[in-house]
Amino acid sequence: MCGRYLFFDGHNPRIKALLRQLEKTTEDWQRDALSLGEVFPSQKSPVCLLDARQQPSLTVMRWGMPRFQGSGLIINARSETAANARWSREHLQNHRCVVFACGYYEWDKTTRQKLLITLPERKMFAMAGFYAGLPQDPRFVIMTQPASRQLAGIHERMPVILYEDQAVAYLRHPLPRYSQPAMQIQPAQ
Repeated sequence: MCGRYLFFDGHNPRIKALLRQLEKTTEDWQRDALSLGEVFPSQKSPVCLLDARQQPSLTVMRWGMPRFQGSGLIINARSETAANARWSREHLQNHRCVVFACGYYEWDKTTRQKLLITLPERKMFAMAGFYAGLPQDPRFVIMTQPASRQLAGIHERMPVILYEDQAVAYLRHPLPRYSQPAMQIQPAQ
């Protein structure tokens, strides 16, 4: 998966509803720092996690955890190895989150054209992730899996895509297998 996704295209009613909900639960200064369109690593974006009552709750987090050597960010984690990797095991077990998006971006290697990958039948989807519970600057990463046959010619990885009904289940329990939904590929504008 590339290092960018589209949170809000300006028209999506589901994302508008999420933003209205976020207004009720966050401070103005947190919302002012949000990246609402194309989200880049290190930018802040809304994510959903379980609150103290084990209910889904929206909050704002920064995309990417600092690397151990101190330079750069870890923005993605392989779903096949995250449960066993020392740096991610505890986060995946106890700090799962979902990241809402209208789509994500890849680059066609032959034409060098930026592509927007979306779900044709859905206006919004969730990407599985986990976060580091740092109170001053919470950060998340997005889980990836091998690309579907449809996307393999563009990139070898894709985000773990969750439908809305799967998103809450993922927050409570890691899903044993992840689906690979049919995606729509179009040039980005």
